[in-house]
Amino acid sequence: MDIAITLIMLVVGYINFHPLIGIVSVARLQALYGPPIEGADMAILMRHRALLFGILGGFIMYAAFVPELRVLAFVAGFTNMLGFVVIARLVGGYRSRVARVERIDMVASALLAVALVLHLVR
Repeated sequence: MDIAITLIMLVVGYINFHPLIGIVSVARLQALYGPPIEGADMAILMRHRALLFGILGGFIMYAAFVPELRVLAFVAGFTNMLGFVVIARLVGGYRSRVARVERIDMVASALLAVALVLHLVR
């Protein structure tokens, strides 16, 4: 059971960690999300967002190996991913790349829910 929890958390952690590549350049961010990122202010905000995703994804992957941190990682992961889904649906009118991120977050949240159940049963 621990192996399944660890593997699921590594996958979910990587999904959250992957956008860290956006910190490299605005072109990388646009490849991830689609809409043009115009101006220094938006570039700074989006690159900082990429950094925060890297931190969160790294933490989830670290917690995969430290059972005492898993509950905190579950809370942080669910808050981030389901928060995005809720915000996207409240705002609406988004493009296909944001819809793809929404779907990925929903799948990753479902995986994380499986890991949470396994953790609680353990």
